[in-house]
Amino acid sequence: MRYTAASLTSGGPPSAGALAETWSWSGGHWSKLAPTRSPPPRTSAGMTFDEAHQRIVLFGGQAATQQSPGQGLLAMGDTWSWDGRTWTQERPAHSPAPIVGPLLAYDPVIGKVVALVDVGGAATQTWTWNGSDWEQLHPANQPSPGRFSQGLTFDGARKLVVLYGGENCTAPYQCTEDPDAWTFDGTTWSDHHARSGDPLGRTSAAIAYDAQTQEVVVFGGSQLYTFLGDTWSWDGSRWSAAATSGPSPRTGSLMVVDVADGSLLLWGGWWGTQSAALTYYDTWTWKDKQWTLLDPTTEPAPADDRGAMLTAGSGGPGLRPLCSQAPPPCMSLEGDPQLGLDAGYLVFDLNPPGQASICISYLLRTSPFGSFSLIGVYCGGRNGPMPRIGAQVTVHANGCANVRAFPLQGPAVACLPNGTAATIDDGPAGFAFGQSPTIWWHLKGRGWIAHELLLASNG
Repeated sequence: MRYTAASLTSGGPPSAGALAETWSWSGGHWSKLAPTRSPPPRTSAGMTFDEAHQRIVLFGGQAATQQSPGQGLLAMGDTWSWDGRTWTQERPAHSPAPIVGPLLAYDPVIGKVVALVDVGGAATQTWTWNGSDWEQLHPANQPSPGRFSQGLTFDGARKLVVLYGGENCTAPYQCTEDPDAWTFDGTTWSDHHARSGDPLGRTSAAIAYDAQTQEVVVFGGSQLYTFLGDTWSWDGSRWSAAATSGPSPRTGSLMVVDVADGSLLLWGGWWGTQSAALTYYDTWTWKDKQWTLLDPTTEPAPADDRGAMLTAGSGGPGLRPLCSQAPPPCMSLEGDPQLGLDAGYLVFDLNPPGQASICISYLLRTSPFGSFSLIGVYCGGRNGPMPRIGAQVTVHANGCANVRAFPLQGPAVACLPNGTAATIDDGPAGFAFGQSPTIWWHLKGRGWIAHELLLASNG
């Protein structure tokens, strides 16, 4: 049985919603599975692979719906296992209390799953799972209570469970990010105090062990209201900055080992401000100390969105009737509608071609599950100036154009001179926050740029 990665719930901001979906990553693609039984929808569950029993173990999280009005979303305390075909609810005699955001990691030295849970901010507890029951341990030393949004992994070189990040909260909204790392040797926890030059304390960073370099790798997270996109490695005693480029700054990403080649796989995450938010669904790999984008956020639209996208995108200025409904001159949809971050596009072939051979309709979505509206149509030659995934583009600006760390409100990372060549590798990302609708594209190795500042190069 082969596991590379599995995702049950949607992480990130509450607006992302909670799901009860199971996905697998294999051969460079995500596949949605259809088990006969699944855990109830939730966010912020703990999940890891139990090597001893060849099952994925899931525990806890936050419920998707209120059990009664005004009660709020409750913490969950159920345990489930995945055998590669379906989910089974376990019925342990003992269990940690229901908890949002438990941390799970498999420790091959003791042959058990280790779980770290924070009990109401008053105490930190360490538990182990033996395949059928939970057991609470009582280490002489444990990470301080009131610590949330940390990351947990097993360091194969030093045979230790590693805890990093999180924030210590003494009261609601009175929290500080913790820069320390902790290790667990199967008996007790040890604090590795941060030193000058170590990474900033952060919450919700992605963490995993890189067997190739025999180091623990940490990516992203957030500190206060600053979203981070840095990558660090830890050799058991010192931290080192590991990369200068890679995924956009974000928090709440998931990172696991891809057993096919030993590389690290990073999926998703989110960024936001008081007025804007962006949820990522892209997939990256970390190998040979560098990041590579494997699967952009943009993908063929799900079947239940295609009809709505076609209706919104086929009635714009300069477009023809669909060839399925009228004789030439008409147009036909080329491939599938492409859906990005609250925005998408459709490519139409013109029959017969005239001065233009294709048209592209650009759509904006008002919310992750909202309706689509047309915000622009561009017609031209097949290799004309029309932004889309994979297009070779040039910057079209008076002077230079700002490229940002993330769309719309991200810090400017460069100002590209007019005529700068680049390749679009992700997008579009759409925004409509009390202003004119706008979409953004990601330029490979550079950052995000506004749609209107791009002209695709003639190939």
